[in-house]
Amino acid sequence: MGATGAKGGWGLSSACLSRVFWITLALAFSTFATLAQGQIGPEQACKNAMSVDSPRCMNGGTLFFENLDETHATSCAHCNCPAGWTGSDCSLCENVETCPPIKVNNQTLKALACTNDTIIPNNEEMIQGKRLSCVCGGDPFSDFACMNQPDLNMMVELLGDLTTSNATMRVKQFSGMPSQAAPCTEDACYPAKRYEYAYPQAWEADFFRCKSVTEDCKLPLDKSKKCFVVQCETSEVSCPPKNVPKCPEWSNTSPYCAQFKCENATQCPPQGTSDYWQHHCYEKATPPQDSPVTFRCMETATEKGNKFHCAFAYANMNFPSFIGLECSVGNCIYQKPGPTPPPPPYVPPDHTPTHIPHLILMLCCSLVAFALVGIIIHDQNQRDTMPKSILPHMLPASKESEVMLEESLLQHEKTRNYLSWKNLSCTSSNFLKISNMHLLSNAHGWAGHLMDGNGLTAIMGPSGAGKTTLLDAISGRAKSVQVQGEVRLNGWIASPKQLRAISSFVMQENILPGTSTVWEYFMFNAMLRMPQQMKREYKRQRVFEIIQQLGLTKVAMSLIGDEFVRGLSGGEKRRLSIGVEILICPPVLFLDEPLSGLDSSNASKVMSILGDIATSGVAVILTLHQPRPDMLLTIDRLMILSAGGCTVYSGPTSQLDTYLGELGQSPPESMTAVDFLLELLVNSTDQAVARITESYSKSVLMADEMKQLQQLVLNTEQTTSSIPAIGTSCSAMYEFTLLLKRAVIANVRSPLLITLNLISSLAIAFSVGFIFKNAGTDTSGIQKRMGSLFFILLYLSMISLGSIPVWHQERKVFLKKHSSGLYRIWTYFLAVVFNEFVLLRSLPPIAFCLSYYLINLRGGVQSSHILTFLTTLILCNCTLTGIVFVIGAATRKTSLANVIGSVVMLLSALFAGYLLNKSDMSKLISLLSHLSPLEYAFQILLVNEFHGLPKGYFHFTDPSDKHSTGIPVSGDTILITFGFFPGGNMNNYITLAGILAGSLGASFFLLKSGTFKN
Repeated sequence: MGATGAKGGWGLSSACLSRVFWITLALAFSTFATLAQGQIGPEQACKNAMSVDSPRCMNGGTLFFENLDETHATSCAHCNCPAGWTGSDCSLCENVETCPPIKVNNQTLKALACTNDTIIPNNEEMIQGKRLSCVCGGDPFSDFACMNQPDLNMMVELLGDLTTSNATMRVKQFSGMPSQAAPCTEDACYPAKRYEYAYPQAWEADFFRCKSVTEDCKLPLDKSKKCFVVQCETSEVSCPPKNVPKCPEWSNTSPYCAQFKCENATQCPPQGTSDYWQHHCYEKATPPQDSPVTFRCMETATEKGNKFHCAFAYANMNFPSFIGLECSVGNCIYQKPGPTPPPPPYVPPDHTPTHIPHLILMLCCSLVAFALVGIIIHDQNQRDTMPKSILPHMLPASKESEVMLEESLLQHEKTRNYLSWKNLSCTSSNFLKISNMHLLSNAHGWAGHLMDGNGLTAIMGPSGAGKTTLLDAISGRAKSVQVQGEVRLNGWIASPKQLRAISSFVMQENILPGTSTVWEYFMFNAMLRMPQQMKREYKRQRVFEIIQQLGLTKVAMSLIGDEFVRGLSGGEKRRLSIGVEILICPPVLFLDEPLSGLDSSNASKVMSILGDIATSGVAVILTLHQPRPDMLLTIDRLMILSAGGCTVYSGPTSQLDTYLGELGQSPPESMTAVDFLLELLVNSTDQAVARITESYSKSVLMADEMKQLQQLVLNTEQTTSSIPAIGTSCSAMYEFTLLLKRAVIANVRSPLLITLNLISSLAIAFSVGFIFKNAGTDTSGIQKRMGSLFFILLYLSMISLGSIPVWHQERKVFLKKHSSGLYRIWTYFLAVVFNEFVLLRSLPPIAFCLSYYLINLRGGVQSSHILTFLTTLILCNCTLTGIVFVIGAATRKTSLANVIGSVVMLLSALFAGYLLNKSDMSKLISLLSHLSPLEYAFQILLVNEFHGLPKGYFHFTDPSDKHSTGIPVSGDTILITFGFFPGGNMNNYITLAGILAGSLGASFFLLKSGTFKN
């Protein structure tokens, strides 16, 4: 029925009965009725009606035709019911004598009564369901509307417990069909083919979570009477019904189907074509999906016959806001059955023919486990001995290789590079901009190969003098600092971005991946930094030369090591950090405290290596505290700063003694000039230090430095175009492949991670399967099935917390490599996510196929159910991991992230629907439950387990009566009992995928925006 109207209550004002109102409504319903006009033969109409609801008259009635001479008449819409039966489908009894006996548990039961005088259902009726047969009408407005929609009737059936919001109301609506008895018009005579899809049933729906109340009636019912009201929260609507075929090009909104060409053009409109006729799902005549409905009836019957005046309404109904109905009732009540025999012993179904997919998945899981063990053993053997593929590079390189390396790699060695800076000042900045502190004041200087020398420059000074600040400023890596002044490379002005591109930087702390070997770490950097078109063998040759130069040959296949894995010593790690930065021979190499934490032997070796690098043409600039006298021989130039960032000396190392003599501060024989000047700066007053700084600013040495810098400016064009960036960026796919390979190797070399995610999953899967083995179909079996599924999800949520340190473990490595432009953020992000999801989050759920087999979930009905089970576990595990990614990226401390992650997972488990019945949740708790990924996963698993199993497959048993067979229930009844909707798995999949995509997007945003970095 196309009852249309604005959303609102049940009341109608007196103005609704005005003439304008009736004219408007008449036009609306006339338009709707016009869509039902047409021509169809009585035989074809009966055939279609019987095929939809066969037999239409359930208790033996016969279909008959009425008013065949009227255009709007209905064919085959009424039944001639046998004596004692009534209703539109002949299913309502008039007296107890007509109720036939039935069989229950092999016992024949006789009817005790026929309840045809009350609309309120009793407990006996609700065992089989309360049935109502309703026709349109009962009030002036509905009577008028029903004239335009002939023969509209509704079949209503109430099932379940109406006192606890667990009942279901099933509704079928039938409407009139056109008749062929109407004479041909001037336009056309339609052929029988037009009515191939003409069926009387318009739509059907199941309304869930229904509850009944008694309250005062509302319009259009008598407000002075009491009404029996059924309120349902949601619905599953099928329009057209599932057993009704749709006409070609059927549409929810369009009132027309596809057109066909008539064989005889005289039987069609002038165009020679016609459209098929079928009831459509008009927005104003069909309840929307998932909408609440209200069905209310007066408790007292009408004066004419045993009929009850009712009204049916659903959410978002347009004007009017109800459908008036006259309903009849009549249900047969039977005596209770006697004691039932004890149930037969439970026999579990045979696993052999139905669980072959289970065994295949278990075999695949075993093969994966053995493959991982083999990879771990192979990796260990490979690292014990030097691979044969590297042996050729241990021999002296051929002349051809040397030429190749000279032309392609060492191009910067042909240029003796130098770096200069002028009027360089640095000021600290804070968020509020309240106070700033000068870290560096008007610094001038240069470093590298501007004149004769090896090109190694050391920046020295007491603690807090601004050594690291100056190094960051001239390398373009200053953060949270305001820098003023200019920096030039080989005389050309260079921006901070250009400085970062053409230089390499070795931090004070050794930031290295602990699970990589020395050789792997060198090759990883070589593959990304060296030109992609260069042959791999030449890259390997360059790597081995650096390894030999740094004295790392003996540890080439050793793990670098971290706090969990024993690896290289401090000196070896420092040499490794330096070696990676000089792979591509940068014009400038910066080092921040390279000797920090090293013993004298390793410190001397590092300084010797730096001297060799500087001699090759690279401008080496480093910060130092107090080097030994033999190390000073390696240093070409010195720049010494005082507290406050003022320059007290900048010039050749060999001239420092002479300069101190000019100041009248000659060092004693037991101290070097550097140690003497540093001690003088530390022990002198601020006024004395200021005098030393002023003396340098007025010295001849300072004047010579300034002249040299001015000459550089005069000899160089003011442009930045001639500063090339070193190296060649690789393609994104190449980066992703290398990053993914490194991530997989890191996981393979982490036994704890492998144990947690694979071996423990197998152990838990076997334990769950053994504890819940062969779950039955009684109340205890139902509890076991639901409990096992919930525990599996809970376990996956706990192991997903293992991904919290993902962004913390290699945070410093990522920041260092990204700041140097080694790889892109999104390729690194995708490699980490792909590695986590495929290796660590997709494999553990496979182990629970063993649990599926042992518990006998779904009874081995179809192999597709285990695939749904496995897909859900993988998707849920990945979604939970995505949420953990967000928590890890948003926090700096692993301990804090663990606390937050644990709370989030426990709350998600609390709202999943196992610990709380979803139908009893308040609106606020229900809203919070929709934020839980476990709710959607648990819903999918339960629907996969119970939905579609017939009534009698499960039984609600009485634990106090061991011989009771219990109440037979279907799988859908179990779902509704616990507040779950028996369907909608696709929506749950889409929601989980949406949460996963959103969490990954948030993680990437945190990684890129700097929240994670800072």
